[in-house]
Amino acid sequence: MSSNNHSTEVITFLLGTAIGVGVGLYFNSKEGKKTRKKLTKKMSEFENQIEDKVQEAYTNVKEKVNDTASKVRS
Repeated sequence: MSSNNHSTEVITFLLGTAIGVGVGLYFNSKEGKKTRKKLTKKMSEFENQIEDKVQEAYTNVKEKVNDTASKVRS
């Protein structure tokens, strides 16, 4: 490993650590707590949308399989 690669890795590690600390401090602040609540709400809404789409797709596939099975039996 060359000295230049080692320096780059150390700088990258320190930069990542600094960003992580900054994000942690922000999310622990009053404004950050509001942001976390908003993100949680949005993720919950997104989860519900995905569940609805999956259920809709399941129902459509089930209907098509049943229709096809009925045609095969006829």
